[in-house]
Order: sequence, then structure tokens, then C-alpha cells
Amino acid sequence: MRYLLGILLGLSSLSTAALAAGDVYTGNDIANECRATKPGGFDGSPSRLSAWAYDAGSCMGFMKAARALVSGPAICVPKDVTNGQFQDVVVDYITQHPATRHLSAAVLTALAAREAFPCPAMQQP
Repeated sequence: MRYLLGILLGLSSLSTAALAAGDVYTGNDIANECRATKPGGFDGSPSRLSAWAYDAGSCMGFMKAARALVSGPAICVPKDVTNGQFQDVVVDYITQHPATRHLSAAVLTALAAREAFPCPAMQQP
């Protein structure tokens, strides 16, 4: 449990811009920003290019850092899982649990990873 708390603290520090503004980076933020990385995420409008690039970069950066931080005694992300696949796991979890989207992105990411990639010793019979 202490390990999971350490993961959550590490993940919560990933969005310094949101924290500096006094906001919490939430599941809503992930869901919105990660749409930019999917087909149709950019409409080709020059006026939207910088917003699209920011959203896509924020999503991909968060996922890459989160994936590196979550592996441990309770979460065993296989080495061959790509960052895109990890992103899909997190976004799918957030989509399937809409009542929790207002929660911290760090908490939701850890929960999604624990559900999708439990360590063999931690799995329920």
C-alpha cells in the first residue's frame, strides 16, 4: 500500500502547470487531451494547431512518465506494452468509470494500471 501511495505522489507531480495554477490534473483533463492523439483529433485548421499540439503532447508526456512510475509490487506492466497501449488502458478506464473522472489523474492512472496489469502475486483467485 505504501508503494501505491508513492506512485500516486509521483504521478501527481507530473502536471506542474496545472498544480501551479491551483488546479488538479483530473481524469477529465486526460480524456480531453488524449482525444488529440486519436484519428480525427486534429481537424486541419491552422488556428487549432497549437491547441492540438499542446493537448497531444500533454497526453503523451503524462502517459510516458506515468508508465515509467507505476510498475512495482502491485502493478506489473509488461515490457512489450507500448505507451499508446498504456494510454488506451488509462483512457478506457476513465471512459468506463465516468463518475470518477473528476478525481486526480494520478489516482485514476494507478487504478487503471493496477486493474489491467496486476502482478501475479497480487491477483485474486
